[in-house]
Amino acid sequence: MNALGPLLPILGTWNTNGRVVGDGVTVVGTDTYRRLPGESWIAHDVDVVMGTDHVVAHELIGGEHSSGGWAMYAFDSAAQPTLMRLTLQDDTTLLLEGDGVRSRLDLRAGTGRMRAEWERVDDGAWAPWMTLTFDRIV
Repeated sequence: MNALGPLLPILGTWNTNGRVVGDGVTVVGTDTYRRLPGESWIAHDVDVVMGTDHVVAHELIGGEHSSGGWAMYAFDSAAQPTLMRLTLQDDTTLLLEGDGVRSRLDLRAGTGRMRAEWERVDDGAWAPWMTLTFDRIV
């Protein structure tokens, strides 16, 4: 079995739309997931506008995280990449966990749509952050 098998439904290019909870800031752009040569890693490119901020990031998903699941390295404007963990929470949900942030990506909407609920730590407790939908382009 391909180690990335459960992640194959996310491959493709997606229109990304959403809102930051509480302040009405919109999120609009694209997310692209593609397999890298050798098929052991997935590259994820983020290109969105959050309110007035243009956010571009590149992530590599694959290998094994020390706590189980897949390692996920995020490259953005920070001096060092961020390491996160991606696991299959159940048959239709991917759980992303990082330092003070987590997201549940729901694949149940079918091959043409995904939904993500993001949370982040606020005053020591998990709080809703943003909700995103992804509609498949390709």
